[in-house]
Amino acid sequence: MRDNGAHFHRCDFQVHSPRDINWNGTRAVTESERKSYAEDFIRHCIDTGLHAVAITDHHDVVFFQYIKEAALEAEQTDGVLVTVFPGVEVSIARPSAQLLLLFDPDIDITAYRSVLPKLGITPSLDSEAQTCAITQLDLSVQDIVSRLNETPELVERYIVLPNVKPDGHKTFMRRGNHTIFSKLPCVGGYVEGVTYESIRASDRRILEGKIPEWSSRAYGVFQTSDARDADFSELGRFSTWVKWTRPSTEAIRQACLSQDCRISHDTPSLPKVHIDGIEVSASRFLGPVDVKMNPQFNALIGGRGTGKSSLLEYIRWGLCDQPVEFETDLPTFEKKRTDLVKNTLENVRGVVTVRWSINGVPHAVVRSTVDHSIQLSIADSTPRLATADEVRSLLPIQAYSQKQLSTVGVNVQELRRFIELPIQEKLRSLKDKFEGTSTGVRQDLVADREYKRYLRSLSEHRSSLASLREQSKALREQMVDLSPEDQQTLKLHQQFMQDRTFVEKVYAYVNRVREQQRLLLEVCEEVDGLEPMAPSGSSNEVLIRLVIQQVGKKVLDFKEKLSTINSLSMPDPDWQETLATIKDSCDEHDVKYQSALARNKAYHETLKQLSDIEDRIVQTESLIETTEDKLKALGNPSEDLKRKLYDLKQIYAEERELYQHQCASLTALSGGQIEAALAPVADMSDLSTFIRETFQGANITSEKINSLCNILLESEDPFAKWLSVLAELRTVCELTSENIESHGLPDLEHLRGVFIETEIRRLALRLDLDKYSSLLLYRLKQKPIFKYRVPGGEAIDFTDASAGQQASALLGVLLSIEGPPLIIDQPEDDLDNAVISQIANKIWDAKRKRQLIFSSHNANLVVNGDAELVVQFGYSNSADHSKGTVLSEGSIDVPVVKDAITTVMEGGDSAFKLRQEKYGF
Repeated sequence: MRDNGAHFHRCDFQVHSPRDINWNGTRAVTESERKSYAEDFIRHCIDTGLHAVAITDHHDVVFFQYIKEAALEAEQTDGVLVTVFPGVEVSIARPSAQLLLLFDPDIDITAYRSVLPKLGITPSLDSEAQTCAITQLDLSVQDIVSRLNETPELVERYIVLPNVKPDGHKTFMRRGNHTIFSKLPCVGGYVEGVTYESIRASDRRILEGKIPEWSSRAYGVFQTSDARDADFSELGRFSTWVKWTRPSTEAIRQACLSQDCRISHDTPSLPKVHIDGIEVSASRFLGPVDVKMNPQFNALIGGRGTGKSSLLEYIRWGLCDQPVEFETDLPTFEKKRTDLVKNTLENVRGVVTVRWSINGVPHAVVRSTVDHSIQLSIADSTPRLATADEVRSLLPIQAYSQKQLSTVGVNVQELRRFIELPIQEKLRSLKDKFEGTSTGVRQDLVADREYKRYLRSLSEHRSSLASLREQSKALREQMVDLSPEDQQTLKLHQQFMQDRTFVEKVYAYVNRVREQQRLLLEVCEEVDGLEPMAPSGSSNEVLIRLVIQQVGKKVLDFKEKLSTINSLSMPDPDWQETLATIKDSCDEHDVKYQSALARNKAYHETLKQLSDIEDRIVQTESLIETTEDKLKALGNPSEDLKRKLYDLKQIYAEERELYQHQCASLTALSGGQIEAALAPVADMSDLSTFIRETFQGANITSEKINSLCNILLESEDPFAKWLSVLAELRTVCELTSENIESHGLPDLEHLRGVFIETEIRRLALRLDLDKYSSLLLYRLKQKPIFKYRVPGGEAIDFTDASAGQQASALLGVLLSIEGPPLIIDQPEDDLDNAVISQIANKIWDAKRKRQLIFSSHNANLVVNGDAELVVQFGYSNSADHSKGTVLSEGSIDVPVVKDAITTVMEGGDSAFKLRQEKYGF
């Protein structure tokens, strides 16, 4: 169920009936024919998306009643309302032109039928097939207005729309007619059978009030189809979107007075993200209450202390806006919200429900003071527990309490929001990329450390192997008295030991193959799970079934081929026989070897040493092979690390470009009032603090750390320079006391320019891989700089501008950007009186791009900002003012709302008079 405010409705205000003289198709003459036609007509309106039509037969009013009754029946049976305006098309002689008269949909039928005789028209009988012959009335528009106003039931219940199609048939917009046109008592007109955009630019300037000799006020222009076909082929072809709360000619008049906001010649552009409503189950002051919000401009009005601010704070609380970690750090406006929730909701166990839409998808969050839970639902899903961060990520509203806007300038984080909010999705994406790359960097750092450790081990193993082989050779040369057979046995011993090791490796490899085979077979069994995964009711159902069959067949074929590997597990396979033969030869050699040892007791000790050395040779060769496998598995982590660091640099550059573009955009959106620029390097204060914490214990002074940061300030490419500094820090991190004592400190260009040798030595003792990786992955924070351009003067620091200057500049930006809902409690409190009217004008464009929810005591903002929904607050008990409530809802064209604005708000009468003066009517 939608709100009670103004919404766009697609309208065709020039539609003829079968009684029209120029009707195309079968006429409806009998009662049953006319009712049947009317039903078909309304059904076609519904099918084509028309929300309102005006029945405007030439000098005739008969068919309105039939179509209105059909519309009422369709509303009862289908729940779809098509508004039917009674009307009449009139031809006049002074000047020779045509116009439409539209009347309120609920006008008394007798009063409506009295219009024709009032204008001197004698219609044909209701039972006749068509209208009377059309003759021009010897009347002017002013004459028509005067005659209609003689009937009290018609006063202020009709609107005159002249034909303003340039050079059209019987139009008021023709050459030499500017004097008559300029004096028309009209606020709008119609163009039949054309789009407004197709009209010549020079003629549009006349209709927009830009050619004074024609008119100094803009006309609300309605595209109409002039439909008169039995097949409804032209119905709604040229339609216009008109905004109203309740259909009436006064609503059409208000649309003409605010045509930029209330008339659209194309499908209107509306905010894609908007709060649909808030429901408060119980509150000590305001509740229970259920307020539905309009997607565009919502204004909460009422006396002071009636609940306007409370409702806005409940919305912010429900949407988990702007959390604060420590209550002692709460700014005044946030402390008030916290106290409001405690004092008005918690003690009555209140629950706040906020509903909103994103691209037409409904969302809802229910926040309870009973168990402090947050429940989120999306579309038709079952509500589930959610976090405050999750809610904020879905709907990151921009909201400001009373006088908060004028304090933004002293809060750097608030100013950053103006830069970051429009690009938050892109920033979040870059953050995810940074974190993903950071994980890889940490892994590469560990892998590179392991790689270097394995390289050192490999070097040691190879040196050991070379030594052992020389020792083996020397020992053999010492045993000169051995028989040739024994010498050959000893010589072959090492080779047979390697053969035995090979046999063991083959068995290990086969076991690994068997395990992978088992895993693959398990995956193949999962092919049966494809069918349950198929979406139901898909238009691609036949193709989905086909692909399941195709994939299933391929997997089964693969499974059969895979099963052939079972030959590895069959009893006595050929490879096992071969390995057994190798093993037997090794066993046979071992027997000969032991016999040789037994026969040569004189060389017992030498042979024992040789046996030990040869065992160690086999072990060392195995270690070398294992280490080489590990190095191969690690790949080239050093190069991997370089690539990821390059990726980090690109992420930083992309982020910086986003910030620079947004700074330029902010400057442009503010009209140059705010000059936003990005500092050459990141926020050095944050970086120096982080370095100081990382270097803790190394006895490095703050001055030295600041000097290290200054290296970045002096660089044309700060991030690249930072990576160079980090590369030197990694070298320091990998130093050991033995390295330093043996070789001294390596070449460290940047670090030696800042630190003395003893400080670098202390860093080497304190830095480890964890600390170094933290430094390497520290995310440099972009630093926007804000200035305020004094009108006709110089640019000053934004914090030096007055509160009013800051607020007006920032509000101008907020109203210029597309974004999430903007909530402001009494914006006029932050603004100078001189800029209120300027802000009201900016609201017109703003509400197309984002939802606005303001509370206000300033009628000018509400009336001339043309609020789609005005919610009036008051006291449920006017005697003690103890409890607030909602008294009325609607837009400014609703009488009860207009009365509330003029009686409750500051300058209510003046605001409506200003509106009249502005539009010259």
